[in-house]
Amino acid sequence: MTQREMDESFLAQIHNFDTDSEYEFQTHEKNIFLTRAYKEIVDELYGNFEKSERVRKLLLPLTYNAEVTDITSSSLYTNAFVANLFNVTPQVLYILSEEIVLSNETRLIIKPITLDSYTANKPNPFKKPYKRLAWRLDIGNGTTSVYLICTYTPAKYSITYLRHPEEINVTSDSSILINKDVHTDIVDRAVQHALSAKQTNKNLKS
Repeated sequence: MTQREMDESFLAQIHNFDTDSEYEFQTHEKNIFLTRAYKEIVDELYGNFEKSERVRKLLLPLTYNAEVTDITSSSLYTNAFVANLFNVTPQVLYILSEEIVLSNETRLIIKPITLDSYTANKPNPFKKPYKRLAWRLDIGNGTTSVYLICTYTPAKYSITYLRHPEEINVTSDSSILINKDVHTDIVDRAVQHALSAKQTNKNLKS
């Protein structure tokens, strides 16, 4: 359904609960509730991305590929390079798959590791990255930049990623990107948030 149709469905459900027409919503409020629901559902689906073919199909319209060449060396960690994702458009929400490409087109597998694992394993020569394997430090800022631990200088960092869901605008006649099978779930969730917010506000005033 289009974003305008999502608005109509949202209001129809609200009126089913609010038979006295007590609750009214401004356009910006509906945008907020629907966008919040959209983002929550994308997060929940991502949790099952590797396990479910159905989930992968639902998220396919939000799945993109990118090659990052803005890579600089870093002295923060041994053999570290920083791949900047600031200019990747649309913006990265979650990295789904990744590899390093060297200047000779050799491709390296990447293993995400925590900072604790890095600290524990860096003195161990049998646990370090080697010519076919690199590490990516999972330190919480992977949507803007990533630290790659690699014995060679990367030429490119290739990723498949899930983009941030777009903001919903209920005055638009276009559809949101995610598979249409999820649209009703988004509206249902938004209605729950809206009714809960209005009830909380009513209780505070009483």
